[in-house]
Amino acid sequence: MGKRSRAKRVAESPSFRAAEPVSARRPGYSAARQLWLFAAPLFLFTALLFWKSTSFAFVPYDDNEYVYKNDVVMRGVTGEGIAWAFEGAHVANWHPLTWISHMLDVELFGMDAGAHHRMGVLLHALATSLLFWMLARMTGAPWRSAMVAALFAIHPLHVESVAWVSERKDTLSGVFFMATLLAWLRYVRQPSVSRYVVTAVLFILGLMSKQMLVTLPFVLLLLDFWPLQRPIDVREKIPLFAITILASIVTFVSQRGSAVASVEAVPLATRIANAIVSYGRYLAKTFWPANLAVLYPFEMSISNAAVAGSLLVIVAITALVWWRRRTEPYLVTGWLWFLGMLVPVIGIVQIGAQSHADRYTYLPLIGIFIALVWLIPRAALIATGTVVLLVLALITNRQLEHWRDGIALFTHTVAVTRDNGVAHGALGVALKDAGRDEEAIPHLQEAVRLEPNETQAYVTLGNLLAGKGDVQNAIAAWQRAIALDPAQADVHNNLGVAYANLGRVADARAEFTRALEVDPSFEPARENLARVR
Repeated sequence: MGKRSRAKRVAESPSFRAAEPVSARRPGYSAARQLWLFAAPLFLFTALLFWKSTSFAFVPYDDNEYVYKNDVVMRGVTGEGIAWAFEGAHVANWHPLTWISHMLDVELFGMDAGAHHRMGVLLHALATSLLFWMLARMTGAPWRSAMVAALFAIHPLHVESVAWVSERKDTLSGVFFMATLLAWLRYVRQPSVSRYVVTAVLFILGLMSKQMLVTLPFVLLLLDFWPLQRPIDVREKIPLFAITILASIVTFVSQRGSAVASVEAVPLATRIANAIVSYGRYLAKTFWPANLAVLYPFEMSISNAAVAGSLLVIVAITALVWWRRRTEPYLVTGWLWFLGMLVPVIGIVQIGAQSHADRYTYLPLIGIFIALVWLIPRAALIATGTVVLLVLALITNRQLEHWRDGIALFTHTVAVTRDNGVAHGALGVALKDAGRDEEAIPHLQEAVRLEPNETQAYVTLGNLLAGKGDVQNAIAAWQRAIALDPAQADVHNNLGVAYANLGRVADARAEFTRALEVDPSFEPARENLARVR
């Protein structure tokens, strides 16, 4: 007997739960209605679980830069605003559609934080339904597809992406990601130039929402292997890979300020070690989602044992899924989906102060969910899945409470992380904004101790110390802020006022003059300078 084809060997395996051929999964009217019977409840279930976030406030961590202190966004949808969104990187990212979505929220709802949260919830619910629809049509397995979508909907690691207004880029790009995969399925069933173009356009729109989607062509190759069971053809995806390369260049250029600085500051060996350990952390949090935080500080010292342990897990799982690739091909697709989609954010090019981030798992975890759900025997799927979903829903509901406002968020973050200067600083600002100055000062002092280059923490600390009459320490804080960033007219002015009150007229005059050099239109400094002449 000649060598059997891979498809025949797989189909004959007793442990393989085969997907229907692609051509056999074109739903008719009754099949489409059956899919709606899953998709609609998934949408409602997801929206209801996260709906409490629609009463939450903005948080003083990126939300100010993205919405409530962003002059362009606060004007709503304008021609100038749309041009601004496309013309360059803002907050170290180029994602014009995300900016426009924030502008649209302001246009429709003003500065109502609850409405901005509501849009994020609805986008997440839509992404959940589209994920189900895509998987069900690819695999012909609606129950398993619904379980994957439900896990995606409610996993606690995804709270950050939904409850944080600044992470609109996750939910918006998630919708375009699922839509692109659905468009690709239409192309696979009946190839045509128009269907390919639709796929490419949706892919570009997703990249314009968040450029983490650069790995999408890689995901398409995995879907070719399973569940589409078609020849893996890299050539047909060359245009999509070209779009990926272009988007990657745009991403690097837009983030060069933060990324390149971090590359210089963190040795390559440390970044590789952190990347390996981060994979292990993501896996651990998938199965035990405890002590989740908005920011996990980067650790310059990573133990060899942690690196070796995480690397051993990665290699062992990779070897296992490759060994079982013929009988359980979904393991290969799911595991490599997880590994591959995390590559752009795993930290080889270190961006920001975090070692890893819950929000980065928004789309990569789908791969883990696929592998697990298809591995569970059909008879045990509903019972096991119901228990898991109930537990995860309870944890997610509790995790949502930490996002109610800035004080709740950073009180929790400080409690579950160590030496987190950024979190202490953000908590100090949140307490100050709430009028709780005495509580804010110790956190700001801890912030500047842990993060000596946090300019804004010094500014806020100086303002609070001056307010309670501690002028000398206020001056010291402002001087440090100026040393870090001289282009702060308000801080120069504050220093000038403090010097004037101490009778140091020459020093006061010098600071008011510097304030006007930074910003000639800064009237408080002009008026103060006139008084001390």
